[in-house]
Amino acid sequence: MFLLSGKARVGKTTAAKILSEQLYLNGYKPIILPFAAALKAEVEATGITKENNPEEYRLTCQERGSARRKEDQDYWVKKFIEAVNTISKEEHADPDNCERAVIVDDCRYLNELNLAPRFNALKIFIAHDSRQLQEHDAEWRKHESEQMAGSIEEGDKDLMSTFHFIIKNSGTEKEFKTKLKDMFQVMVDCAYAIVVDNLCECELCLSTRYDRPVCIEKLEEQILDQLTKDFGEEEGEDE
Repeated sequence: MFLLSGKARVGKTTAAKILSEQLYLNGYKPIILPFAAALKAEVEATGITKENNPEEYRLTCQERGSARRKEDQDYWVKKFIEAVNTISKEEHADPDNCERAVIVDDCRYLNELNLAPRFNALKIFIAHDSRQLQEHDAEWRKHESEQMAGSIEEGDKDLMSTFHFIIKNSGTEKEFKTKLKDMFQVMVDCAYAIVVDNLCECELCLSTRYDRPVCIEKLEEQILDQLTKDFGEEEGEDE
């Protein structure tokens, strides 16, 4: 499972589509399953759709989503778990035994993020970095659904450290798509590493996963530590 988080219009849907395409090409059956799937279904059942009235649709989703969370903070999370369990049953019943890969393109709340270990999910944060988002100062940006992503963009290191990947979408859409394709195999490898609890935390891997330059000081320190450990063990064996 891949959990994508970030502000609205930062590129989560684009990332989900690229991931889906690459997963399909590599023999997986990708399924895009938003946390808001059940919410959107409820709102669309009233006749309000994103196509016929995007502003009313967004407002209604925010209002109904908040109302359900006030009744039960995990209301939508429970709906999501039900959907994942259905997908899991379908996978086990599949005669072709095609492995499903669930992509969640709208992780916006802490209780959604905290669900990741249950499904061994790879957590990916899409950051706009220096790029100004569309409607960056719109009133709806103040909604609670933007708070977690906003805190991370403002430098909340504790929240940032909970993600396995930070991918900066600060350039053109073409550049972003190329970056995602280049990082695809690394993401898949890390997704499997999470399952077996063997995700590498060396500076080279961290710099790749957090989309930043390598810290030479940390890298040198890690190399020296490893050399000391290896040669120390050899000396102990000789004795």
